[in-house]
Amino acid sequence: MGRLFPKIVRDCMDVQDADGSITCTAPFAFGCRPADPVCSSYLLAGWEAWLHTGNLEILEEGFEGFAAWNAFLRSHSENGIVDYSYYGDWAAPAYACQSEEFAVSAVTPGILMSTGYYYFNSRLLAQIAGLLGKPERAEAFRREAEGIREAFLKKWWNAETGCVGTGSQGCQSFALWLDILPEEGRQRAADFLHSDLVEKQFRFTTGNLCTRYMLEMLVKYGYVEDAWTLLTREEYPSIGFMIQNEATTVWERFELKKNPLMNSHNHPMYGAVSRWFFACLAGLTPLDGGWKRFAVQPCFPEKLLSASAGVPTPYGEAVLRWVHRYGSRYVYLQVPFGTTAVVTLPGLGTFEAGSGFHHWELPE
Repeated sequence: MGRLFPKIVRDCMDVQDADGSITCTAPFAFGCRPADPVCSSYLLAGWEAWLHTGNLEILEEGFEGFAAWNAFLRSHSENGIVDYSYYGDWAAPAYACQSEEFAVSAVTPGILMSTGYYYFNSRLLAQIAGLLGKPERAEAFRREAEGIREAFLKKWWNAETGCVGTGSQGCQSFALWLDILPEEGRQRAADFLHSDLVEKQFRFTTGNLCTRYMLEMLVKYGYVEDAWTLLTREEYPSIGFMIQNEATTVWERFELKKNPLMNSHNHPMYGAVSRWFFACLAGLTPLDGGWKRFAVQPCFPEKLLSASAGVPTPYGEAVLRWVHRYGSRYVYLQVPFGTTAVVTLPGLGTFEAGSGFHHWELPE
């Protein structure tokens, strides 16, 4: 990660044009210029490099390029709404796509996804500018983000029902992940998502972007069992369905395709859901550069007896294990020397834990 993510930033800088546009691939071997507005990976590669390794230099190196890509999106927006999309929430199960082979979502508008990422970029740029000691730029990006938020809510938010856009699982999950909704309406939006999943018997309609967001937002808003059900399904569509068909790598599509079109059986994009195991099941996420401060907020699916995960950091390995036995839950945490964990556990609230080994018994 320490070398890969900076390389991604530099590859994107290398293909960036004078108008700020980047390309679908870097080096530019396939796809379009400009890239789909969902391509926030340019900014995220720099941000994640800083979060996981403390590399502030790559943010300094990439900052003006990040800002130029966002300025390009601004130039292709009207009243805060981005005016183009190619892929959006790509490659959902076939029944949620525009056709069997044309994998653009039929249920989650591409323009909503484009505008959401424009908002995300602006917020992230405000954070980066703050880290780099650029307060005026940070304030300008915050104002830009607020303008996009107002436009997004005006166009797609129904405060009475909790419905976002078309009400698809992608629309609901993405808006919740963005933190773009009014705080008082977020649980209502999550309840809407839950109801749709139950009504569809957990036949989800999200694609390569929003499937990950859906799993994480279900946990955040109290639907841990829904997320666990989705992850452990063996019926189509699911990762379990792939395994039942003897897959040893993750497919590009949820269908078992053997034609010469879009049918890779070794494709990384749905591997993004694996973040759920670290960030939700173990609850380990960085809060500061190089994991100097990190959050610990595990979830506890009823049908799972134990879980453990370790994340290598510049200070050593952060390790979380929990086990459910004899009517109680026990949580064990190793905090690397020189770091601080911000721990949130049911019944105990939120508190800080310094370096060393910690354990807690949780009340039922």
